[in-house]
Amino acid sequence: MTLRDAVKEDLPALASVECLCFPDDFWSEQSLASHLADPLTLTCLFSDGERVLGYASGRAIAPEAEVYRVAVLPEARNRGIGTALLRALEVKAGCMGCDRFYLEVRASNAAARHLYEASGYEEIGVRRRYYRAPVEDAVLYEKVMGEEEPCIS
Repeated sequence: MTLRDAVKEDLPALASVECLCFPDDFWSEQSLASHLADPLTLTCLFSDGERVLGYASGRAIAPEAEVYRVAVLPEARNRGIGTALLRALEVKAGCMGCDRFYLEVRASNAAARHLYEASGYEEIGVRRRYYRAPVEDAVLYEKVMGEEEPCIS
């Protein structure tokens, strides 16, 4: 099992994970490529050596960071991969001077909401009718990191 930064060569695998995890709202390989090329974005992936099992992405503009995606293949869920990916993003963004993290998630996505709440995120609001296909509210979360958090570059 490997947790590492995503690189350009990972784009087909990331696009595949996107399609499986977000069939109604997936990012194209071109969108993912633009994301990887942006120096303010962070993208980590988790693989079993054979294939990518999940990835997480976000953007860091100190002192804040936004978590864009945490995607884990359905057959690899409930094994701590999402938690590891989220934590890797937080540590990397922390090393870039970020101590506040924000994200939004579909109101009906109980598994993701549980992951975020178990990871210390607190609900701070709702964006009504934010998502399409189907139309749904987004629940907003925030996490404030303490000074004791490690920075591993």
